[in-house]
Amino acid sequence: MITIQLEDLKEVLPELIDLLDSHYEELTLNKDRVRLNPVWSRYFAMVEENKFFAIIARDENKPIGYAGFILDQHLHYADLIVAANDVLFIHPDYRKGMFGVKFLKFCEKTMKDLGAMKLTWHIKHSNDFRPILNRMKYEDEDIISGKFL
Repeated sequence: MITIQLEDLKEVLPELIDLLDSHYEELTLNKDRVRLNPVWSRYFAMVEENKFFAIIARDENKPIGYAGFILDQHLHYADLIVAANDVLFIHPDYRKGMFGVKFLKFCEKTMKDLGAMKLTWHIKHSNDFRPILNRMKYEDEDIISGKFL
């Protein structure tokens, strides 16, 4: 049975290592310059401040996907509380049918319940799921370009 729930990052992290590695291998560009090395102490500090939230999908208790959000006041618009997606990954075996949409909707509801007034998604160019988001009434807002210096 597949479940989706909000979980404490500090508690669930050991179970997520394989998924994190798969996520890195599939979606990270420039691996010769960028290695997976999260600053866990910063994430854990945000968890303690109720500013970082992890939503985990499981199949028979095994993690199959995750989404992480930074929930905070917008720096430009003080009255706006934003849930900014930091990471999103669903194991390829589960990217079929309506599971992805169900996962996104769960994330949306959870962030709203936690006080978010707006939700933004971080989308990789190589794995563009904006057509799904557009059907869910999201609008394209920003484009990010990068260059190594």
